[in-house]
Amino acid sequence: SDVKYVQNTLSNVKNAIVMHSDYSKAKGGYTNSPTSQVTIKGVTVSGLKGTATNLYDIVANSKVVSGWNFSGVTVKASAKGKLAGVPNSLSV
Repeated sequence: SDVKYVQNTLSNVKNAIVMHSDYSKAKGGYTNSPTSQVTIKGVTVSGLKGTATNLYDIVANSKVVSGWNFSGVTVKASAKGKLAGVPNSLSV
């Protein structure tokens, strides 16, 4: 909760913004089924620039996320990527 990523530069990364709430320790990886009840709130991404294959890799449980703010994101990406379960208030 309440984390800020401000004025960061990326160079040729796979995914510019990554957030997951679908990790399974038992399976040793992501499940693509975001059932975690851990709250992810107050996330700010501001002034992110650079290059990436995908802009997003976000798989979250929409019932437990809130207060995300992305602004000034100028990443040049080949594709939007995966975007699931973000707060309704987030403009992407």
